[in-house]
Amino acid sequence: MSRWIPSPREAAVAIALVVAAIGFGRFVHRFYEIEAWLFWRLAFYWVASALWSGACFAVGHRIVRPRLRLPFYAHAAVAFATGVLVFGVAVFVAGALSLYRAPLFLGLPAVFLLVGGRGPWRYLADRWRRLSRLRRRLPLTETAFHLALVAFGLLGLGMLYFLILTPDNVAYDARWKHLALAEDFAITGGIRRFPEGWTFATRPHFASYLYTWAFLAPGRLFDHIEVAAHLEFVAFALTCWLGVPAVVRALLPKERIGWSVWAARFAFPGVFVYDSTLGCGADHIAAVFAAPVLVLLYRAWRDLDRGAILILALQLGAVVLVKYTAAILLATIPMAALGLRASWLIGRRARREGLGAARGPLTSLGLGLGLLLLVTTPLWLKNLLLYGDPLYPVLHAHFDSRPWMDRASYAFEQGYLAMRMWRPSRDLAGVKATLASLYEFSFYPNDWINHHGEVPVFGSLFTLLIPALLITRRRPWRLWGAVALVELALLPWYWLNHQDRYLQAFMPWMAGATAAMVIVLWRHHGRLVKAAVVGLVALQIVWGGDAYFFQTQVFIGSPQKWTLGLLEGGYRGSRERRFETQAPWPELGAVLPEGARVVLHDADRHLGLGRQAVMDVVPWQFGIDYGAQKTPAEMHALFASVGATHVFWPPSRRYGTENLAADLMFFDFVHNRAVDRRDFEFGTLVRISDQPDTRAFDDSTLAITCGEPLATGLYRAHDFWITSYGAGEQPYPKPRE
Repeated sequence: MSRWIPSPREAAVAIALVVAAIGFGRFVHRFYEIEAWLFWRLAFYWVASALWSGACFAVGHRIVRPRLRLPFYAHAAVAFATGVLVFGVAVFVAGALSLYRAPLFLGLPAVFLLVGGRGPWRYLADRWRRLSRLRRRLPLTETAFHLALVAFGLLGLGMLYFLILTPDNVAYDARWKHLALAEDFAITGGIRRFPEGWTFATRPHFASYLYTWAFLAPGRLFDHIEVAAHLEFVAFALTCWLGVPAVVRALLPKERIGWSVWAARFAFPGVFVYDSTLGCGADHIAAVFAAPVLVLLYRAWRDLDRGAILILALQLGAVVLVKYTAAILLATIPMAALGLRASWLIGRRARREGLGAARGPLTSLGLGLGLLLLVTTPLWLKNLLLYGDPLYPVLHAHFDSRPWMDRASYAFEQGYLAMRMWRPSRDLAGVKATLASLYEFSFYPNDWINHHGEVPVFGSLFTLLIPALLITRRRPWRLWGAVALVELALLPWYWLNHQDRYLQAFMPWMAGATAAMVIVLWRHHGRLVKAAVVGLVALQIVWGGDAYFFQTQVFIGSPQKWTLGLLEGGYRGSRERRFETQAPWPELGAVLPEGARVVLHDADRHLGLGRQAVMDVVPWQFGIDYGAQKTPAEMHALFASVGATHVFWPPSRRYGTENLAADLMFFDFVHNRAVDRRDFEFGTLVRISDQPDTRAFDDSTLAITCGEPLATGLYRAHDFWITSYGAGEQPYPKPRE
C-alpha cells in the first residue's frame, strides 16, 4: 500500500499506542498537571535559540559566501559570527526607532530567514552529505577515538547546560549591567539616554542588545533570563563546534583534522568555574568572533584579499562593540600584525611594479577601515548624539561631554580610572610581572580570592606544550603565528586589566592552538612522545575534574543544587514559587507604578526591578553630586533633571565614595522632604513630591565625635563638600563653632 495509507493492522497498532499515551497522560495529570511541566518552557527556550542561531547563519551566509570562499568549518564559523553581528545591530536599530515590542521577537528572525533564503540550507545539506561520505572511510579505531573525544566534549557541554537551567546562575555583572540594561531597554520600548551618565550604558554592550531580544519573549522574568542564557549557551556550543575546528584547520592546513578537535575546549576547566563560566555576560559572546578573526587574518595575510579584509573588518568591529577588554585581546594585535604585513606587501609590490600597483591593496585597507568605523556606530555615534562624547566619558577633555558635574573630571581620574583593580604597578616590577604572565597566567589565578582562592583552574596545556613545540622537528609557521598571537595578546591584558574571565574571549585561539600542538606532537613522533602527551593531557583533565563542583557562585554557591531544586519543584508542588528569581527586586518593582523611574542609591544590582533605574554611585556616573546641592529645592531640581519619581536605598552602604555633604543632603531629603515612605527588609522606598520644598533651609550640622578625623563642633552641611578619595583627598574642615 501507499506509505501515506497505512494497512488496517498498522492503523490498529498506532491507535493502540495513541490510546495508551492519552490514558497515561490523563493518569499522571492528576499528580502533576501537564501544562505546568517544565518541559514546555525548556522546549520554548530551545525553539527560540534555534530560531535565533538559524537566522544568524542564514544572513551571515548570504553576506559571506558571495564575497569569500572558505573551507566548511571556517565558512560556518564566519557566517554565524557575521549573522550575530547583523542581528545585534538590527536590534540596536530597532531600539533607536523605539520598536521594542513583542512582535519583534518573532518578526526579526523571520525577516532574517527570509533574507537568507534557501541557499544556506542547501549549502549545509551538501556539506553534510560530503562529511558523511568521508566519515564512512575512517578506520574503526580512528572512528572510536573521535567518538570518545566527542563524548568528552558533549559531557562538558551537558555539565555547562545544567548550570544555566537556573536563572539564579547569572553572574554579578549581568545583574547590574548586561541583563539589567536589556530589561531596561525592553520595558522602555527602545534605547534611551541615561541622564545621570551611567557609564555602563555608554560602554560597549553588544551582548545586551542580544539579550534585549530575549526580554521581548512572552513569559515572565524567569523565561526572559532563561532565553538569554540559552542564547549564550548556543553561541558557546557553536563556537566550540565550528570555531575550534576552523582554527585547527587554519593552523595545520596539510593535516587531516577531525571535527572532534572541538573537545579541546574542555581541556581548560576554568570554563566551569565562576566567574569564567556561562552567566549571561559578554566574554563568551565576544568569543563567537575569535575564530573568524584568526581565520580571516590568515586568509588576508597571503595577498590582502579584499573579501577577507572586509569580512575581517566586520568581525573586528563586532569585537569592539562587545567589550573593550575583548577588543584588547582580539582586535589590537591582529590589526597591528595585518598593518605590518600590508606595509611590507605593498612596499614590495610598489618597488617591483610601481606605485600604481599599490592602489588595489590600499583601497582594500581603506574600505576595511571605513567598514570598521561604520560597524561600530552603535557605540561611538550613539554616545556622540546622546552624551556629546563618542567614548563617554573617556574623551571628556576633547568633547563637550554631558552630563558633567563640577567635580566630574576628578571623579574620572581618581575614581573611574583608578578603580581598575587588576593591573600591575606602573614601574619596573610591573613590567617584569607582565612579562612573567606570558608563562604564569595559567598557574596563578587572577581572580577574586573568595572565588577559588589560589587554586589554578584555568588550564595549563597551552603553556606546557610550548617548550615541546620548540624542540620538535616540525614547526608549522601558522601554528607558531597563533601561539604568538595568544602570547602578545596576554601583554595588554595583564598590563591593563587582568581578570581571568576576560580570557574567555580568545579561548578558541588557545584551544585550537593547543589541539594543533597535540596533533603535531602525536603524528610526527614515536611512542615515547605519544605516551608523554597522553600523560600530560590526562593529568590536566584529571586535575581539573573537580572544578565543576566548586561551590563558588557568588549568590547561590552551587548552581547545580538550585537546578536540582528547580527540577524537583514539580514533584514538591512548588510549581509557581520555583519561578521566582532575582529577589528582592521584583517585589520592589511590583509596588512602583507604571512609568516610574527610581534612583537606586549606593546600589548596583537591580535585575528584575522591571522599572527604569537611575544609578547614583560615583564614579559610575557623572551627573549626580548630592554634596554640591545647598538646599532641598536644589535636591528636588537635581532629581527632576534625571526624571526620577522615586528613591530607594538599602539598609547598609556598599560603595561609600560620596563625601559627608552628599550624605547629609541626600538623607535630609529622603527622610524629611519625600513622601509615601515604604520600609522593606531590604531597604526603603520614597516618592519624590511633586513640588519642591522652598522653605528656608538651615543646614547647621552638629558633629559629636571622638576627635579624629572629624572634630566635634558646629558646621554647615556644605562645609563637608570635599574630595573624600583619591590623590586629592582633603581633610575635614575645622568646625565653625
